[in-house]
Amino acid sequence: MKFETVKSLILFILVGISLLLTLGLWHDSPRYEKVYDSSYVNEVDVGGNEEKKREIIEPSNIVFQSNQGTYFGFDSKKKEKRFYKEMNTWKLSDVLTDSYENENKGGYQIEVEFPTGVPISFIPSLFEYTEEGFLPSWSFKRLYITLNEASSLIELKFVSTDEVYELTADVKNQRQFDEMKEYFTTGKDLKHYKKIEDTKNVIYTTDEKVSMKQWTLPTDMLEEKGFVDALFSNPSSVWKNTGEAYYSDGQRGMRISQDGLSMEYINPLQETDETLDYSDLLDRVIDKINDHKGWTGDYNLFYVDKKAQKAQFKLYYQNYPILNDKGLTSIEQQWRAGELYSYRRPLFKLTNPLASESTELPAGSAVIEFLKTEADYNVDEIEDIQAGYSLDYSEDYNSVTLIPAWFIYYDKGWIELDLNDLKDKEGNE
Repeated sequence: MKFETVKSLILFILVGISLLLTLGLWHDSPRYEKVYDSSYVNEVDVGGNEEKKREIIEPSNIVFQSNQGTYFGFDSKKKEKRFYKEMNTWKLSDVLTDSYENENKGGYQIEVEFPTGVPISFIPSLFEYTEEGFLPSWSFKRLYITLNEASSLIELKFVSTDEVYELTADVKNQRQFDEMKEYFTTGKDLKHYKKIEDTKNVIYTTDEKVSMKQWTLPTDMLEEKGFVDALFSNPSSVWKNTGEAYYSDGQRGMRISQDGLSMEYINPLQETDETLDYSDLLDRVIDKINDHKGWTGDYNLFYVDKKAQKAQFKLYYQNYPILNDKGLTSIEQQWRAGELYSYRRPLFKLTNPLASESTELPAGSAVIEFLKTEADYNVDEIEDIQAGYSLDYSEDYNSVTLIPAWFIYYDKGWIELDLNDLKDKEGNE
C-alpha cells in the first residue's frame, strides 16, 4: 500500500473519531438555552393558591322571575354563591347552538348575569359537561334558566354578548328540578327585586334594604422576591436600584408602589403584533397567576378588554366586591404579541378580621329613585348598580377597613355614592 494511501486512511479514521466525540458532547452537555427563554417558568409560591375557572368566574347577580312577572333575588350573597356552586354540579346534555331568539317562554325563569363576557368554550370548566363536538368562539354574559314543568327539565340558554347567537342545554335531574321549583313556590331565601328600565341598561336590584357589616382586617405582606423569581426568566440577573423599589434585568422591570402595597411589572420588548383570541387570553392570564400561586384572596373575573388584551380580577370579601380600592384589590394583566406585557396587583392579603360592625344600606331601587333628583348624574347613563365595599388602609396598624356602600357604573368607571341625604330622609320617615 502506498504511503499516501495509508496517510489518507489514518486521517479519515481520526476525523470519524472526532465527529463521534463531538456528537457525544452535544448529547451529554447540559442545555442552558431554556434558562433565558421567555417561556421559562420558575416554580414559585408567593403565598396564595392555584384556582380552577369555576372558583374565579362567578355571577354578579341572579334574578328569579315568577309567573306573575315579579322579581326576586337571594336575601344574602352567601346563599347566592351556594346556589351557583350547586349549578356547577349540573350535568349538561342535548347541547345545541343557533341564532339567538329573544323569546320568553313564560313560567319560572332565572337570569344569571356575569360581570363581563365569559368564553362559551369555558362551559366544560364551569359545569359537568361530557358532550362531544366543537364549541363556538363567542362569549356570553347572560344565562337564562327555565323550568319546563311538562318534562321536569331545567333548560339553559347562554346568550352571546352581541345577542347574535345562543347555546342551549338541558339538565335532566329530578332532584335538582324540584329544588329549583321550591324557590318559586315557597320564596325561601329570597327577597323582592325591582326591574329598572330607565337606566342605560336594564338593571335588576334589591327592593329591600341590604344588611352588611363593616370589617377591620389585618394584612400580611407578600415578599417581593417571590414575584422576581416568578416573573423574570433569569432571577439571578435582576438587580434592585439603590434608593427606590425598582427591579430590572435590563429588559423587564418591576416597580413597587404605594409604600410597598402594590407592584407593576413591565415587559416592553415585543417582536410581533400577535393578538390572542378571547378564550386564549383568559387562559394565559389564569395560568400565569396559577404558575406562582398568585390567588391571595377571593378574586373573581371582573373585566376583559379583548382589543387592549387586558383582563382584571377583583377582590371580594364576604361575596361583595371591593370597588373603591385605590388600586389595591385588583389583579390585572395585559398581554402583547402572545407574551405578558404588564402585571399589576396588590402585595398584601387580608387575614382574619379584628372587628366588625353591622350596618344597613338603602334598597337599590331607592338609590336609583334618589339619583333621579340629583343634578350630578343622568340616570339614563347609569349602566349598573352594586352594593360593595370601599377600602381604607391604615399604615399605622397594617390593617384595612372595609366600608359598605352603593356604587354605580357611570362614565366608564365605578363611583361610590354619598347617600347621607337619602339615609337622613329614610331615618325621618
